[in-house]
Order: sequence, then structure tokens, then C-alpha cells
Amino acid sequence: MFSTKYRRLRTHKVTVCFRSLLASLMVATCSLFILVDTAPPVQATTTCKTITITHHKTHMVFLWRRVRIDKHGKYISKKEHVWRKKIVEIRGRKVIKRIPVKVRRRYSIKTHTEDCTTASTIAQAASVTTTQPTTAITTPPTTTTTPQATSAPSPEAVADLAISTNSIAYTGGSVNLTYTSKNATSCTLSATPSLWSGSNPMQVNCNGSYSLTFGKSTSQQQWIVTFTASGSSGPTAVSSEELTQQAPPPFAISPNWSGYVIPSSSSLILSVGGQWTVPTLNCSDTKNAGETTWVGIGGVDWQSGGTSGALLQTGVTDNCVNGIQQDSGWWEEFPSTPNAGNTFNNFTVAPGDTISASVFQDAQGSWETILENLTTNMEGVMITGEGWGVQKIGESGFTYQGTTTNLHYGGGYTAEWIVEDYATSASSSTYVPFANYGSVTFTQLTTSLSPWYLTSSEGYEMVQNNSTLSLPSTPSSDGFSVYYNGS
Repeated sequence: MFSTKYRRLRTHKVTVCFRSLLASLMVATCSLFILVDTAPPVQATTTCKTITITHHKTHMVFLWRRVRIDKHGKYISKKEHVWRKKIVEIRGRKVIKRIPVKVRRRYSIKTHTEDCTTASTIAQAASVTTTQPTTAITTPPTTTTTPQATSAPSPEAVADLAISTNSIAYTGGSVNLTYTSKNATSCTLSATPSLWSGSNPMQVNCNGSYSLTFGKSTSQQQWIVTFTASGSSGPTAVSSEELTQQAPPPFAISPNWSGYVIPSSSSLILSVGGQWTVPTLNCSDTKNAGETTWVGIGGVDWQSGGTSGALLQTGVTDNCVNGIQQDSGWWEEFPSTPNAGNTFNNFTVAPGDTISASVFQDAQGSWETILENLTTNMEGVMITGEGWGVQKIGESGFTYQGTTTNLHYGGGYTAEWIVEDYATSASSSTYVPFANYGSVTFTQLTTSLSPWYLTSSEGYEMVQNNSTLSLPSTPSSDGFSVYYNGS
């Protein structure tokens, strides 16, 4: 009996020890699982930024201008179309059609896009509290793979072209191109069609400017100017602008007049005035040539027949004589019986002098012409029925140089500001060689009309042998200019 009881006791102890060892292993294994599960995971982080892209485009729009009109005794400003004339054939007949002028305008559109980049990061492991078993368990080391850093792509090139004006007058002018870039290693500037001699496109600095000068044009012209910036990698950047030189307005054609003529539909014009600077002639271009600049009343032949009256005028004639410029002041009525026209004596005129001229009817009913040289403070005066001569500006009596006792003037229905290629004689239709005068600007324009303003349809263009020799600019509130256009 003793022996049997003892064997049972031993069996119980062994079972208890085995069960204790198994529990220890389970605790250790669970702890190992906890340690492995709490290793920090690798996470992807995405970063985005908004990029603004500007697209430059153009579209066709009608060309407008501001004009002044009289409304109930007050001047107001309104918009009107700019028109051009075109000869078209309808049913076998050629007619003049008025067409509104359209030009190309530039505008910009901005769009937005998202630029996103993704980077791998290791998340912060959460803090886990575990109860370590009393029995030490050796666990294998955990290996963490660090993501390799990739080099960022090179930034793309950026190009921008700015232009001082997209529209040039037909009389010419200057245009300045300014171009800038970022992330560019080489840049070019091109024009279609070409605007310069040499390479097109041409290599330019990636940040700089370029100036263009345009002469007078007899027709509308258009160009596309493009600035291209290239970087070390990626696509090239391009910025373009459109440039237009306008066609001349539909001026009236004259063989020897260029400037403006404003008509009166009903009443006589009783006064006209204007101011200009005596031009410097290019006498090396034509050693013997001439031109004359004046203001006047009358002298226009109507297309429907008749005239706007006899021409009463005063101005300055500029001549090249054997390569030397000579200038003189004068007055004239044409036609008249006998023809009346004289050059003022002791009236000095030189290039650069400021001239003010006027023709008007005075309070006594006589007609006067006054030619003032504001630079020398002298003036030449003519009064119908009395005489003509010179005096200092502001004096009450002139030094008598000739009589006009039998000279009368009946007035006219047009007022003029003209640069003229004058005839070799009063009875001749042959003109002197036309001098290269460069340009003349008329300002301080006055007439007795009320209201009045100049329009392009009142301009006169000088054409000889199918060639334009001289033409005016479009008028402004300050006046207008006349340009030499010969070769």
C-alpha cells in the first residue's frame, strides 16, 4: 500500500512541472508576437502644390476711335468705327465699299494644375507595454529597409515675351521687345516673316531686350514674334506676340498737296490758323528741290464741279539750292487778277524756327494774312485793299513793302493745312523736284467752324507717277503730322 501511494505522488509532480513549462513557453511566444507586431511600418506621404499657367492668345476685334461732336452747344466724346475703302466689282461695275477695320488684340487665360510628389517615411511606433516572462527568449533581429533617395527632376524652363505695343501706325515708329526666362540655358528670338537681317531665329541672352524701328507703310502688315527658352532637360518654353502695322486711311489723292482739308457745307470759313516748325531738308539727297508749308482758305476743286473759292494762303517755302537750304516767308491769293503773291523782305527764316500762320476776315471786312516767326519775334502781314509788309510781333503798324489796293477776296468754303510740291510757275502744271523734308507737325489748329474736328477722310495724300511722295498721319486732338515718303 505504501509503495502504490508513493508512485501516484511522483506522477502528479511530473505532470505539474510539464504544465508549468508549457505555460512559460506560451507566455514567451506571445511576447515575441507582440514585439514583432509593434515594429514601425513604412508609409507613403504625398505633397501637392498648385501651379498657375498663363496662356497668351489673340483675337480679332473692330478698331474704334474717339471723336468729338457737338450736342446742344457742348462737346461730347463718342466712339466710332475706323473704316477703310476697298474697290470691289459688282455686276461688272467697280464701286467703293466701306469696310470696318479689324485688328488683332492680345489676351491671357490663366489655368491651374496640381504638381504632386510622393515620399516614403517610417511611421512612429506606438508605445506597447508588455510583461516580460521570467524565462529569457532569444528573438531574431528585425531588418528594416530604408528607401533609396531619388534625384529630383530638373525644373522646366519658363519664357515670357513683352512688347511695348502690338499696333504701329502706318507712318512708322519704334517697338521694344523685352524677354525674360527661368531655368534656361539657351534662348532664341524669331519673327514670321523676318523683321531683321541675319539669322532668324537668332541667339539672344535669356534675359534682355531688342528694339525694332519701322518706316512708313502703304499697306497693313503683320508679324508673329516668338521667344524660345531651352533648359538642360525637359520641353522648351515658348512665348509669342503678334505685331501689326496699320494700313493708311483712305486719303484723297492729290498730285501736289499732302495734309488736311476741312470743308464747310453752308457758311463761308472766316478764319484758319496753325503752327509748325521749319523742317531741315535733306539737301544731300536732292541738291536742287523744294517744298512749301502753309495754311489757307479755299482753292479746292469739287468732284461734282466748281471750287471752294479762290485760295488765300500764307506760309514758308524751303528750298535746296545747290545743296544749301534757303527759306522764305510769303503770302498769295490764287487765282486773282492780276495774280497776287509776294515774298516778305527782311523776314528771316531758318530750320528749327517756330512759325504761326493765320488767314482771317477782320472787323472791317478786309481779309488779312499774318505769318509770325515766334523764334525771331517778326511777322509778315497782308491786308486786302491796303498793302503788305513786316513788323515786330505786337506792333500796330508794319513797314510797307507793297500795295494791295486793287486786291479783293470773296472767302472760301474749305480750310487747309498743307505741305505742297509747288509748281514751277503760276500757269504751269509742272512741279519742282520734291525735297525730302522728313516730317512737319501742325499744332494749334483753329477755324471759324463750330463745331469742327478732323477725320481721316479729310486727309490728302500726294501721289506722282503712281508713287506716294508725302502723306499725313491720322489726326489727334493736338493736330497731325505730314511725312515725306519719297525714295
